[in-house]
Amino acid sequence: MDTEAIFEDAERILAEIRRRIAKIEETQREIAEILKLLAILQDKILSILRDIHGEVRKHTKILGGHTQTLDEHSKKLDEHTEILKTHTQMLEEHSKKLDEHSKILEQLSGDVETLKKDVGDIKITLRRIVEDIEAEARDAVPLHLKDYLQTYVALNVLKIEGIVEINLYGTTNSICIVGDAKTRVGPSAVIGLFRKALKLLKQAPDYLRDKILFVVYGLDVLNITIDIAKKYGVCLVTPKGIVVGPEIIEKDKVETLFNKLLKELGVKS
Repeated sequence: MDTEAIFEDAERILAEIRRRIAKIEETQREIAEILKLLAILQDKILSILRDIHGEVRKHTKILGGHTQTLDEHSKKLDEHTEILKTHTQMLEEHSKKLDEHSKILEQLSGDVETLKKDVGDIKITLRRIVEDIEAEARDAVPLHLKDYLQTYVALNVLKIEGIVEINLYGTTNSICIVGDAKTRVGPSAVIGLFRKALKLLKQAPDYLRDKILFVVYGLDVLNITIDIAKKYGVCLVTPKGIVVGPEIIEKDKVETLFNKLLKELGVKS
């Protein structure tokens, strides 16, 4: 074998080996660079993970607070639910009571309508009774006064619009009769006569005369009214006859007597 050829082969092999070793070294350097990059990457990843972990802990703490708040809200909702249940029960009870009251009101409405009708009937009956008493008074009183006045004086209703209405009214040349008819004669009937006479005196004097005879006709006369009538000159007549005799009063004394009467009875003018 040729020695020179052997050296040539050996150099070629060594050159190839050196080339490959250089390549391996290059590869190792690249691997080292990659390892460095990997180490940097690892550090960054660890840093990111630490930040994430911190955020997670922070959010976990916040979620814990929220969970506590939600628990408190849940308890409050439960309490409110119980309160609402109680209120609902109370409303249902009130609704039942309202229904009961509505039924009672419906019944009362019917009773009120019946009562209205009854009151209307009573008013009609009372009006008829009053009208009958007034008509009876217009017939009876002139007969009872005939002997005292020495003449028959017819009595009628005097109605002056906006001023006064007198149920028993009649006149002679010098005397004016001012009277009223009541089922029950109390002191107010006497006061009423004086009021009406004063209205005539001040607003329609032509309907009066110089002398006035006051008279009240009634089915029942109170004892106190008898005393007042005697004191203030008011004639009282019932279906049985004269209870307090007639008396003539000068018209100029009417107001003085009226004020005295009011003071005695404690009534405001």
